Amino acid sequence: MNQEEFDAKFCYKPPPVDRQKKQIKKKARKCYEPCTSFQSLWRYIASFLPILTWLPAYSWKNELVNDAIGGFTVGILLVPQGIAYAVLAGVEPVYGLYSSFFPALIYMFLGTSKHCSIGPFSVVSLMAGIAIRQVLHPGENGSFDDTSKLRNSTSNETQSLDQLTPIEVATTLTLAIGLVQLLMAVLRLGFLTTYLSDQVVAGFTTAVAFHVFAAQLDDLLGIKIPHRNGFGYLFFEAYSIILALPSANIAAVVISTCSIVFLFVCKEFISPLFEKKIRVPIPSELLAVIFGTIISYYLQLNAKYKVEIVDAIPAGMPTPRVPQLDLIPSLLSNAVGIAIVIIAIHISLAKVFAKKHNYPIDAGQEIFAVGISECICSFFSVYPISTALARTTVNEGAGSKSLMASAFSCVMLLVLILWIGPLLEALPMSVLAAIIVVSLKGMIMKLGELKALWPLSKIDFMIWLVSFVATIVCDVMGGLAIAIAFALLTTVFRFQWPNWYSLKRLNGTSNYRDGERYYNALEESGIRIFRFDAPLLFYNVDQFKGTVQKAVLDDSNNADTGAFVKYLVIDCSGLTCVDCMGIKAIKETFDTLKKSGVKIYFAAAKDTVRDFFETNNFYKSIAKSNFYPTVSDAVTAAQNSQTVDGNFPNGITETSSNICRIVVGMT
Repeated sequence: MNQEEFDAKFCYKPPPVDRQKKQIKKKARKCYEPCTSFQSLWRYIASFLPILTWLPAYSWKNELVNDAIGGFTVGILLVPQGIAYAVLAGVEPVYGLYSSFFPALIYMFLGTSKHCSIGPFSVVSLMAGIAIRQVLHPGENGSFDDTSKLRNSTSNETQSLDQLTPIEVATTLTLAIGLVQLLMAVLRLGFLTTYLSDQVVAGFTTAVAFHVFAAQLDDLLGIKIPHRNGFGYLFFEAYSIILALPSANIAAVVISTCSIVFLFVCKEFISPLFEKKIRVPIPSELLAVIFGTIISYYLQLNAKYKVEIVDAIPAGMPTPRVPQLDLIPSLLSNAVGIAIVIIAIHISLAKVFAKKHNYPIDAGQEIFAVGISECICSFFSVYPISTALARTTVNEGAGSKSLMASAFSCVMLLVLILWIGPLLEALPMSVLAAIIVVSLKGMIMKLGELKALWPLSKIDFMIWLVSFVATIVCDVMGGLAIAIAFALLTTVFRFQWPNWYSLKRLNGTSNYRDGERYYNALEESGIRIFRFDAPLLFYNVDQFKGTVQKAVLDDSNNADTGAFVKYLVIDCSGLTCVDCMGIKAIKETFDTLKKSGVKIYFAAAKDTVRDFFETNNFYKSIAKSNFYPTVSDAVTAAQNSQTVDGNFPNGITETSSNICRIVVGMT
């Protein structure tokens, strides 16, 4: 039974001619459906504001205490991280508090993930800081005073080009990132984040950790060094740090060392002991901030030992202001890259914790939620934010059950912003640098993944390594672009030179497998089965034609076996899709082998591939009678054709078979 007879017997239903019209009508129906009834309108609004769904069903008795513990724990962690990452982004420390408060508050209304902690994140803060420096100092790859040092007075903040301040550039960057993410949500471009594979992200974030570490060395050592942009700037900064070592501030070095030791001991030894008894970790970062502030204030470290401190932290909420819209074109390239990184990290973490706790998330709504959060927050002096793995893990470990935990975090941050913030003005910058450096441990430890990757996949190993090296050698955005390009290139190469196999029948069955893997496999005399394991597209059509020729010629000149190839059956199950050049290659192969006396049958072609053949009038060149639903049917047809033609099989030979299924027969 060939494919045409098979379809007729089982009433095959071809795709509708007006399929596109039906899809348009379906999408149009979704647009006006909310207006058909109050219930539909409510469901539509609730899809954009998930809080309207989960808040009425919230279990105040069973979940409130857990959310309070988790929320306050994350809030405690956000205080030092927000201040520290603001410095990393090159803006005033107080903006870190704003960037911790507003995004968490807005995401509580829009998000579907119960555990993601939205706020400052080291990788995104560094990328934002580089973008800000590029705008404030366009075209400069040489040295200049780091804008992150412009934190002591308003007059210093206005020393950059055209009187722009770092926070003005930062808020505009935040708006641009939000607009890009909203565009991704509307156009359903979330799939773009899949190009950031685990290996790309791991290599990239590990390299970024070294960039972040280098950016903290001047605060750790109490020195001032020139900062650069562009290719290889990390090595120039390392050289500048070595030259500046003799002028290091001893007091700053002592504070940094003590802070790092304190944080490391708390995280690695003391906190695990406490977590066995209570589920809340020790707030080591907050303790370091409190102790550092008290010691700095009473010992007057800034006045006596010239230790740089946070200085001015105004009390109260920021005045809403419109970002500098004219800066968006100059920030757009960086905004696109940062937006994709933010979404990739956020979606991956949201899926991990949703799967762990068995609740659904809406990836499209998550992109929309993050984009809206960025856009709204840009009017409240917020620099780019993302989901942080450490805070999200702490939030989940502390027992949070819902987004209500964000409300408790926001309450704590609000109290700090309105009244307590000025008490942190004496906090040494070296303590913040120590907090950032210790937080990098997890990312730097990912270097150990290389050893495990090598035996598993050489290609994944190379993707990880290229992502890491490119980000170290180039700047952050350049390294990310190279990493993504290399990962895509490996995919193209794998499809351009795919595996192909000659298949044989397993003895006593109708199954066809790779004879090199199964030695008890038989090949019917005069028949060869071939499978090409890849989509047949323009970049591998030559490879397809060449491998078909190899399959036909293999052993065909060995007269001792008596097994000349007379029929070729192509198992199309590996052809997931075909383009116009693929169709042309199949026709050319069919005609070439036909002239050589080889008869070709096609087996197991997918419905979508056959539909494409129908649309392109393929069957006018190669009749449908040459197609069969299974490889076994095609082999049976070839055997029957041998009998009709008088070419009786002269024996069966044992040989190997491979994974691409094509049965080729020569008449």
